[in-house]
Amino acid sequence: NPIVDGRRFPDVRRPAAAARGAGGATGLEGEIAALRRASQATSRTFRAGIAALREFRDADPFFVAVDPFDPVEAAEAPPIYVRPGEVEQEGVGPMNGRLVELRFSDGDTDELRSAYRDHVEAVDRWVGRLIDEVPDDVLVFVLGDTGYALGDHSFIGRGTPTSHRASYEIPYLIRHPSGEKGGDDVDWYASTHDVAPTLLSHLGVTIPGKMRGEDLMALFDDVDDEDLPRRPYSITASGSLIMVRDRRYLMVADREQIERRLYDDDEEVEDDITRYQDVANESPGTLTEMSAAALAVAGGTLPEFGTDGALRPPRERGDDDVDDDGIPNDFDAVDDDELDDGDGAEARKFDGRDPGDRAPARKRP
Repeated sequence: NPIVDGRRFPDVRRPAAAARGAGGATGLEGEIAALRRASQATSRTFRAGIAALREFRDADPFFVAVDPFDPVEAAEAPPIYVRPGEVEQEGVGPMNGRLVELRFSDGDTDELRSAYRDHVEAVDRWVGRLIDEVPDDVLVFVLGDTGYALGDHSFIGRGTPTSHRASYEIPYLIRHPSGEKGGDDVDWYASTHDVAPTLLSHLGVTIPGKMRGEDLMALFDDVDDEDLPRRPYSITASGSLIMVRDRRYLMVADREQIERRLYDDDEEVEDDITRYQDVANESPGTLTEMSAAALAVAGGTLPEFGTDGALRPPRERGDDDVDDDGIPNDFDAVDDDELDDGDGAEARKFDGRDPGDRAPARKRP
């Protein structure tokens, strides 16, 4: 992570295996190795977490966080493998150089799927052992990391920009000390932004005003999810992409290349559109609303990232909506109201896909 390099962070130490390029193997072998490293990290970290719980068992109050992760990812972002041609077909953005073309068949992923199953089972075992050590009167918050593509929809890796909404969903569980609402689920778009306010509330600490997340402890005080502040969209990011979804649609937008895809997940609608077909041109109004939702949550300006982290200050731009069509320039394929200004037909599509300007995926060496 280049953001924590240099003299400002003298205490930061990297594991020996986490030097750049330490991932070693690439392609399917690299992904299998990463899963096995993650399983080892799970075992190592959860053992330490269990030891900490035993140490603080009689302390009141205490806070213990257990966060297993692949140490290599602290130094280098994991690649995302994609079948050749998929970038051009889907209009996938550059993902900050993480996209790598890889030819693979369904049979090639058998060992990868086996390694993934082994990892999930290892995590399940260690979570169970950890929970066995947690006193009954302690709040437990369990979060997952990110979805993992195993060759489905032409992608392999973590944080892949697929049309499959399950790729952007994670486990999100809260166990109340008294067992309140045990077994219930909530049909509300909770976010990682809600974790800190919820924990601070439970600990009796004042929630800073600048925290925009919600206090989910209210759900244990007979507040229904319908009474929580309205949150019609789930918004997340992966690399340079922004993903916005509601109950029906999923939008995947490239922050840098201004390419947008929209998927309709309503299978009850009587039409010929499949849930994996880009309908950006057919539903420009929905596309604009979801684009604006991402901007609103970000405070009017989406963050921009380069190879070394966030760009500060961001790139300078002119008027936010030159042609006053309600679509911000950052999400508008054509920024003026003249159709004969040199933009070709491809550039005038609402999703902004222009193959000539699109950064291709890297070729696997």
